[in-house]
Amino acid sequence: MVDEIQGVFYIQQCDREREWNEREIDLLQSIVIPLSTAIEKSLLYQEARQRTEYAELLNNLTTQIRSSLNLSEILARTVNELGLALKASRCFLYFDGYISDEYCEEGVHSVADSATHLILDNFRENQLGPIAVNDLLAPENFSKLSKAEQEELEASGAVSALACPLHFQSVVQGWIVFHSFHKRDWTRDEMEFIEAAGSQVIVAMTQSRMYEKLNSYQEKLSRELKQAARVQTSLIGGDVFDVNLETSVFYKAHSNVSGDFYWVAELAPDKVGVLIGDVSGKGPAAALLTGYLLGEFNSAVRNSALAWFPEKMISFLCQSILDQNASSDFYATAWYGVFDLHEGSLTYTNAGHLNPYLIQSEQIAMLDRDLDGGVPLGLINPKEIEEVYEAKAIDFKPGDKMVLFTDGVMDQKMPDGNFVPKTWVEETLDKVKDRDVKEITYELNEALNTLSGATPLTDDRLMISLEQVQFDIVDFPADDTEQVAALIDKIVNEAQQAGMPKDRGLNLRLGITEAMTNAVRYGLERNPYGKVQIGYRVSPGAFKMTLIDPGPGFNWQVYNQACIDDVLVDNEGGRGIPLLLEIFDKVTWNYLGNHLGLFYYW
Repeated sequence: MVDEIQGVFYIQQCDREREWNEREIDLLQSIVIPLSTAIEKSLLYQEARQRTEYAELLNNLTTQIRSSLNLSEILARTVNELGLALKASRCFLYFDGYISDEYCEEGVHSVADSATHLILDNFRENQLGPIAVNDLLAPENFSKLSKAEQEELEASGAVSALACPLHFQSVVQGWIVFHSFHKRDWTRDEMEFIEAAGSQVIVAMTQSRMYEKLNSYQEKLSRELKQAARVQTSLIGGDVFDVNLETSVFYKAHSNVSGDFYWVAELAPDKVGVLIGDVSGKGPAAALLTGYLLGEFNSAVRNSALAWFPEKMISFLCQSILDQNASSDFYATAWYGVFDLHEGSLTYTNAGHLNPYLIQSEQIAMLDRDLDGGVPLGLINPKEIEEVYEAKAIDFKPGDKMVLFTDGVMDQKMPDGNFVPKTWVEETLDKVKDRDVKEITYELNEALNTLSGATPLTDDRLMISLEQVQFDIVDFPADDTEQVAALIDKIVNEAQQAGMPKDRGLNLRLGITEAMTNAVRYGLERNPYGKVQIGYRVSPGAFKMTLIDPGPGFNWQVYNQACIDDVLVDNEGGRGIPLLLEIFDKVTWNYLGNHLGLFYYW
């Protein structure tokens, strides 16, 4: 810097002429040399200090904008910090032809609503670097602008300006623009600082936009999963709240959708099928397979040749899941039982599921504790292995209780990281064995919550408590018209007392009469020594009736979709089944067709 002039030390004599002698000149020169050195050091110090301040400001700005993923917050912080740092009259961010955020000194008006041009576009030589114009109003600069741009510049009050492009992967995304209301020389340090700040801003903006896209995707996915959960919930359960079997369910999915499933199906008023299972894995894939299995199960329920026989139902589901998932590693455990309320018995088949607990005569025991639970669905082809699934039968009398559950009940972790003890279910049941099924389910869940503390669910949690009830079926002289009429009168009166509208009594009477007439015609006529058996129950909102005739039955599936409107008026017969299907809300048969279930709701 020795050869560069840093400034002038000027001494003037004003009141008279003066001849400066060599001594005075030497004295002045002796002062100038150290003064020049001191000034140079001071300038270097100021430059270093300014760079340090810019570095600190850049670091603080980076920390602030990186601490937020909110784009509006990032832009607002950027213009305020940079406008103050450069002591600009105005600072704004320019994107897609409009100003997104703006900082103005006190007394400086906003141009956000009136700016339509980026005036510095006319001075751009290198779009990847800053553009600085010290005097926008100089003729050589002002003449570069269009009429609209000139008017906009005059309205803005800007005299000098600095613009720094915000570029990402060599593509300009926007600009940081500074206005000053006086002529200003923008320094190299200022431009380097703004370039560095701009690079941090565009990174933060890119991250924010990616976050917004990800968040939007996650929200969309969450909505879809919630909708899937609602759909899945509508598929799970069946007649759980309407069956004659006392039933209570606790069900909580690990996530929006679940791999656990259950279904309670009233095969007839005196027979109830209960299915519980768990698909391997979690999430949407498991939920889809769950929905598929339940759809197959419902299809099979309508085919009583399967529904009334647990071993056939389980074999059917196994073959179905194997056909559907031949190239995948999904499988499912399942337990299916048919409860006979009249006989006081239970027939069931297990496909690798957890064994349920029984409460009988004040005693608590695990069903088949020492036996293998069987092969899960989808692992073998039941057609290739004879009798791979077998039905077992036990007495299950009125008052007997059962608790079924999935492995989320046993695989729950405690705060110390260990799993809940294997004995907790049996120990809890011993305390609540005398309570009704709703209380049993509630207390089981509360006990599990106590054991797990604040530990989140490690799997879906499903528990079903059941209690056998009595459903009486008696011999009835269905060919005695007087007794039939008296029974129907009794049923209609009970139904009306239970809330059935009087105007529906005629339909109910007609439906029961038709069912009994068919029992006599096709049952007693073919087996005159047999007896018709009848059992019914009236409850608020529902009438259910079982009618068993001694005949060989018939192929009811041929007529199961019959419609009363399709019956020819001239035909003497053929109205029985269409009439029953028209009157009753649900009509079921056993596989032979001689065990009839009638369901009528109001």
